[in-house]
Amino acid sequence: MLREEPGKTVIQPNMQPNIVNATRKRKLQEDNSIPTTEKNTKETVSKYEQEVNQQAGAQVTTTEDEASDDNEKFPFNSIMTTLQTYQAQHHSLSIPKSDPVFTKIMHDLVMNGIEEESDALWESYFIKLKDYNDRAGDCDLPVTDETLGQWVELQRKLYAKFHPTPTSDANDDANNVQQLNPERYTTRFNRLSSIGFEFTTPLWDIRYNELLEYKAQHNNVTPPVDYPKLGIWVLNQRFNLKGMSKERVAALDAVGFLWNHNNQNRRQDKWDKKYAELLEYKKQNGDCNVPATYRHSPLGTWVSKQREEMKKLKDKKSSQLDLYRINKLNEINFQWSLQNYSVVSFDERLEALKKFKEKHGHVKIPRNHPDWGNWPNHIRNQYKNYLAGRKAKISKEKVEALLAIGFLEPSPQNEPGAV
Repeated sequence: MLREEPGKTVIQPNMQPNIVNATRKRKLQEDNSIPTTEKNTKETVSKYEQEVNQQAGAQVTTTEDEASDDNEKFPFNSIMTTLQTYQAQHHSLSIPKSDPVFTKIMHDLVMNGIEEESDALWESYFIKLKDYNDRAGDCDLPVTDETLGQWVELQRKLYAKFHPTPTSDANDDANNVQQLNPERYTTRFNRLSSIGFEFTTPLWDIRYNELLEYKAQHNNVTPPVDYPKLGIWVLNQRFNLKGMSKERVAALDAVGFLWNHNNQNRRQDKWDKKYAELLEYKKQNGDCNVPATYRHSPLGTWVSKQREEMKKLKDKKSSQLDLYRINKLNEINFQWSLQNYSVVSFDERLEALKKFKEKHGHVKIPRNHPDWGNWPNHIRNQYKNYLAGRKAKISKEKVEALLAIGFLEPSPQNEPGAV
């Protein structure tokens, strides 16, 4: 925003001085006297514009493309040229109302429909806010919403300019209000009030900002319940999740909010002991992907449990993971999901099966074998799905390879293709 200087006025879209209204009438009279031929549209510059350009020292040219589309485009090229020339001459862009340059710029904006464009844009945001109100039951979008939320905050700031409080700078607000159209904004404020809009900052936004400050100081978003005001508010957000608007949920998600942190049956000493075991496993094996076999059964189960708790956390269900545990596991590159990650590839499994058969003469791997875990049982279950025509996580090529070494038993059925 441009700064003001004594005796000067900064150009703002909503300013409507009398000089502009007079200019508008003058321009309309001139336009009515000019034949609307294609030649005039492309080549004629009004006598008014020539007069202003001469006084401002500006040289504004109109290209054929620009002139042919005057009804759809704002004259920003002309305005920028005028501003650049003025700044070169005066080393400032604070333009007095009495200056012809001010008149020309305001004339260009008003005559090209800046007021109508402003009203149309406001109306589009109002409709979006009304839809949000119908869905959420209030108009309190978080300011972190980059479109509608920030527009809502702007309406509160504008309202405050027209309704200064004892603690506000009355002189500053009065100066700003003089540059606005009271009738236009009164109508807008009334329409906002009709849908239950609150012009003071909602309590939710106040507490959210306090949560941001708490995170900056403590590096987490889990204040204790007895923390003044904020502790109870955080607890209430977890209970109110189902009825909360998606915009507020997104705002809390953005700061790493833990929705359903479960403290019941939670022994940190036991968790730390398993974490130490996982560190030792990683030193020996190079990763944290502990197989669920009898040799590592307790640790493997614990690792799977951490992944389950993370899934609950993402689904905003009750979880025993907190920021401390998440950070500790992230420090050692813990793999939270194995959905798109194969600890041992199928080709490696196939080669291992061949070697097992060479050594033992068969591929009947005992249940919970320390090197195979649940993989054989998993593959056989997928094979059953494959034969039944159900969705199976095994391809025709893999089935044929496993049949070839005798790991799977051929079926007399006609085998449908894998889904």
